[in-house]
Amino acid sequence: MEYTRLIGRTVLIAAIMLTMSLSFALADDKTAAAIPDTAKVHFNAGVEAAQAKKPADAIKEYETAIKLCPAYLDAHINVGELYFNQNNMVKASEHSHAALKLDSTNADAWKTFGQIEGKRKKYKTAMDAFARSLKLDSNNVATMMLLASTYENANQAAKAIAQYQAIIRIDGKNHRAYSYLGNLYRDQKNHKQAIKAYKEAIKIKPNYVNALYNLAISTQTIEDYDGAVKAYQDFIDQAQNKKRWSKQVEEARGIVKSIQEWLDSQEG
Repeated sequence: MEYTRLIGRTVLIAAIMLTMSLSFALADDKTAAAIPDTAKVHFNAGVEAAQAKKPADAIKEYETAIKLCPAYLDAHINVGELYFNQNNMVKASEHSHAALKLDSTNADAWKTFGQIEGKRKKYKTAMDAFARSLKLDSNNVATMMLLASTYENANQAAKAIAQYQAIIRIDGKNHRAYSYLGNLYRDQKNHKQAIKAYKEAIKIKPNYVNALYNLAISTQTIEDYDGAVKAYQDFIDQAQNKKRWSKQVEEARGIVKSIQEWLDSQEG
């Protein structure tokens, strides 16, 4: 039985990108003097549209701001992120390169560039971009998560583990970091460490279905059958009304039944 990571690494990136979209800054006072007021109006309208989850409207406003002021750095960064979310790598790359040309010391520009390169499976380039971003903004957890994910995609498990551990040291309540760390330990068949990590994730977020499911599988793998029954039941309780988990819920019910029958036979 295979375990699930989020489900899908793209969900992690979408979650991070949503957080970024909701935190877009309004026009930077430091550059305000160089930006025409008309461009600022469209930029701020783009921010509002992005926060309202209207990406098409946001893109239109940012593109208008850029037409009025081609050197509008924040507009290039923000619209590039939106194009990335829409899987339009051509436009995302265009604006990412424009942003880096305008300011090669901008952490967000390097982060966006890293995401684009990672999507293209150019993992080495993506890692370098994230590393440059972190040199400029060392405790940015979103970028650290992206770098850890890229290490995973590049099959560099040791570096991914170290990165998730670094994230946890900064953000001890990051349930996803604990869960992904558990997945990596599970890949290495280090189930005791995996279980420990999953339990930490669940302690932070008790209804975290991914960690509950993977905890049950790892607990069963080490033949802690009483613990596995409890873990599977906890998973079932949280996931039984979630449509995308219906298959796993039915499998879990079957596993619980089989384990309980086996335990009963051992008592007899």
